[in-house]
Amino acid sequence: MGFIFYAFLAGIYWYFSRDEVGTTALALTGALAFLISFYALYTSKRVYPRPEDRLDA
Repeated sequence: MGFIFYAFLAGIYWYFSRDEVGTTALALTGALAFLISFYALYTSKRVYPRPEDRLDA
């Protein structure tokens, strides 16, 4: 979700400001949000059951 937000925001920012540095920073922030969300999704599918779901924890 964050990836879509930052990609959209980078497009709007570029359209109004024509600033390469700020647009690149927003685009890279979107890429980082994508990497974090992909890692969290991938890890959550591999680790089941979660440690907090165990009754003897």
